[in-house]
Amino acid sequence: MMNFTRQMLGSNMSLDNFISEALQWPSTKWKGFTEEWKYRDVMKMLPKYRSAIDSVLSNTLNPKIHSIPYSYLLGFKSTEKLEDPQSIISFMKAVQFFISKADPKQIAIFPRPFTDALRVYCDIMKKDKNYMPLIGTLKQCINILKGNAKNTNILTFAHCDFMYCCVETYCYHQAFPIVTQDIVQVQGDGCIKSEDSLRYFYYCALIHIGMKNYREAMESLVMVCTAPSESLSLIQIDAYKKYVLISLIRKQHLVSLPRYTPRILTRYFPKFCGEYLEMNSAFDSNANSEVIGVDKLKKIVEKNAEVYLKDNNYGLVKKVLTSCEKNSVKKLTSVYTKLSIKKVAGLCRFESETKAKNIVLRMIENGDLSASIDADNVVTFYDGTMTESDKETLIKIQSGIEKTLNLWNGLDREQLKIKQSKEFVEKSLNLPSSNMDESMQQQLLFQSAMGGMGQFFRHGGGI
Repeated sequence: MMNFTRQMLGSNMSLDNFISEALQWPSTKWKGFTEEWKYRDVMKMLPKYRSAIDSVLSNTLNPKIHSIPYSYLLGFKSTEKLEDPQSIISFMKAVQFFISKADPKQIAIFPRPFTDALRVYCDIMKKDKNYMPLIGTLKQCINILKGNAKNTNILTFAHCDFMYCCVETYCYHQAFPIVTQDIVQVQGDGCIKSEDSLRYFYYCALIHIGMKNYREAMESLVMVCTAPSESLSLIQIDAYKKYVLISLIRKQHLVSLPRYTPRILTRYFPKFCGEYLEMNSAFDSNANSEVIGVDKLKKIVEKNAEVYLKDNNYGLVKKVLTSCEKNSVKKLTSVYTKLSIKKVAGLCRFESETKAKNIVLRMIENGDLSASIDADNVVTFYDGTMTESDKETLIKIQSGIEKTLNLWNGLDREQLKIKQSKEFVEKSLNLPSSNMDESMQQQLLFQSAMGGMGQFFRHGGGI
């Protein structure tokens, strides 16, 4: 009601009243402050008081006690033109001071103002290529924006630039364990843009590729390649190119994208990624054909080498060549049960018997091939693949169950939060959503609920 009166009269929308209410506001009811003082309305009001904001930040508000109103003013400062060095230094110091003192519980209530300020802060730091200092700062900001260190399943803006900085500095180890956490929720209130989500999962994939965690890399790339889209983005094109390569490295064939992939993406990916899809054809040769695949793949790589180098994917392409060699050996298992190393080298077109033996041994060690080599250098292929120990299998199953339960509980909490929200109740019960006082809304809600119960009893309390 207070907010409605303020909007109608317009007289209470001043910096003095904003500061006065912030200083007197109860420490346990900051959610009400964000409803009384709408962020967009405060942004319209503050330009008149531009010259006084620095003084308020320095002398009046305490960033720990008044984190939300303090973040409002930082959010406004981020919209100003930061051209002269003095204004940039002043803004950067204010953000750094706020990060060191802010109350995460308050910021989590309404993270948009701080996110706006942090976005500009990161842009300035990235412009000067100050990536290393940003890593520690953004790791701290992730915990501030989440509000609770245990809340690991929410994606914030700080996640996106944090992963970017880890990739730029090759500090992949810094991204753990954050990069391994399952994201099931995106921070609302306009904090995350669509490109932020794409960037986060794309850089997660790059980190996993750098650490040779190809399964996790494929999962992250799928998130980029299947994101709801009305048009094709460069991030998605580059992600699909890497997805093709990682799929060939890990599975020796191109794994199809899920059925829910937007149609516009499935239509245009082949058009922009033809040189990569061409590589998949080298893995389709039969085991008993004259050319088993490696020669064909080498010709494709030589023909498109310039494209692979330009896309910075040549390192992965070389790994695909190695994967094709593994695929050549695997295809022998569908025809032969025993082969000498010399015969393996001849059929697979390897340069020497030593190379053939090393490839087979490495595949056996990694569990890619169920086989053995005897003293006479004869390879015996067995049915099936190498299996993990029972203990490792149980650990993986237990981990999968725990992740599934955490995901279910998180979704259940979010569903309950939506059902308990004022907007959902008004819409589901067809209550008027105008600016009436709270007591009247509660009365209408009670009457509607009792009306429903009355109808229940009139029908005999059952179906």
